[in-house]
Amino acid sequence: MKTLLKLLYIFVALSICFSCEEREGNTNPNPDVPQDVSPFSIEVVDIKARSAKVTINPADKTAKYFSDILRAEYYTAYNEQFGFQRFIDMTINSLMATNSTTKEEVISQILTSGSTSSTFTNLDTDSQYYAVAMGVDEDGKITTQTVAMPFKTKAIRQSDNTFDIQVCDVTYTGANYTVTPTNKDEKYILIPWNKYTVELLDDDFSSHCINSLSDIENFVVSGDQ
Repeated sequence: MKTLLKLLYIFVALSICFSCEEREGNTNPNPDVPQDVSPFSIEVVDIKARSAKVTINPADKTAKYFSDILRAEYYTAYNEQFGFQRFIDMTINSLMATNSTTKEEVISQILTSGSTSSTFTNLDTDSQYYAVAMGVDEDGKITTQTVAMPFKTKAIRQSDNTFDIQVCDVTYTGANYTVTPTNKDEKYILIPWNKYTVELLDDDFSSHCINSLSDIENFVVSGDQ
């Protein structure tokens, strides 16, 4: 899902830059669902600085649908200008090109039915998002209105924790070290990294560590090390 989300950001941006056609595909009511019943209910819970859990309950438990999250500016552009059919079309086309698969295969992979719960990670902190869901048929055409639920990730509290790091027994292939934090109860990331990358990224190094390590949880510690 993370890979899909990154691809959507890329192609959403492209469509905003290069498309000026009339928006389309925002609504196409499903005749099997009454007009006064929303095709989806969306709940966003466990919202943290970089993750959130999204639960979607469709009115029609057997119908296929697509769901994901979008940054607020991308959601607004599709909702007010381009239409979500463009969003679905570009998603399908990008996945076909990336994975060298057919349209039918992509559609079968990105659609689901029934109630679903997904935890989205690697989100930007203190940022507005929309969780979206829309009915989509086997040809990739939107069959319901697009339902959206806004949410905002939490801001990261600036820590006042400081560290005393001592390195010894340095060899050609490694070294021993100790880390003593001023706040021994607060969690922190402890990871060795090459000097060149640290100096090159400077203030962006912390974000680089968090974004580049899929197993970042394995490096979270507390207390003396």
